[in-house]
Amino acid sequence: MSQIVTSSWGGTRKLPYAFTELGATMLSSVLRSDVAIDASILVVRAFVAARQLVSHPLVNDVKELQYEVRRLKQYIDEVFTDNNDINEDTRM
Repeated sequence: MSQIVTSSWGGTRKLPYAFTELGATMLSSVLRSDVAIDASILVVRAFVAARQLVSHPLVNDVKELQYEVRRLKQYIDEVFTDNNDINEDTRM
């Protein structure tokens, strides 16, 4: 089934700012110019690099460091709270 759809709010539609990996792959299969093919290949390579960056073990290390920093911050907050309570008791 096919549909012809027009904008219900009128005006001109804006071009998308991003491609999905599948969209970039599909695009490279229909484009014929050398420049378009090279651009599509670069987009697909960017997706591959982004996927490798996200799946890299370093990401887990960063999450672990974030957890440790949160724990240390919580500990420091507790120490300062206790310290403030002791100071308040001393003033009284």
